Amino acid sequence: MLNTVQIMGRMSSDPELKRTLGGVCVLPFSLVCPRDVRQGGSGRREVDFVDCVAWRSLAEFVSKNVIKGQTIIVTGRLQTWAGENEEGLRRKGAEVLVKDIYFTGDKEGTKRGESPEDKA
Repeated sequence: MLNTVQIMGRMSSDPELKRTLGGVCVLPFSLVCPRDVRQGGSGRREVDFVDCVAWRSLAEFVSKNVIKGQTIIVTGRLQTWAGENEEGLRRKGAEVLVKDIYFTGDKEGTKRGESPEDKA
């Protein structure tokens, strides 16, 4: 079966590297991806927030080299999850398990913690 995902978007926040109880590096992050469809009279594009997760050395690499607002391309596979929250409500979700990351060449002069939109 084929399960391949390729997403291009902007980092919604600065990455925060975490570790499992076993010491394995994990980095959950979200990409903001504008849709092709524009909203009614405002002309604004709707956006999707795509949850992604990177593991081990790739998680460390992303945490050191990517900042909020930076445009990147990730490839990987879509994985789903299901469970219950503290109140006993069933929850479902999906995320991209990142295999590779590609840089797109954002605007020059972007500093860590400052998105290209902050400069405008």
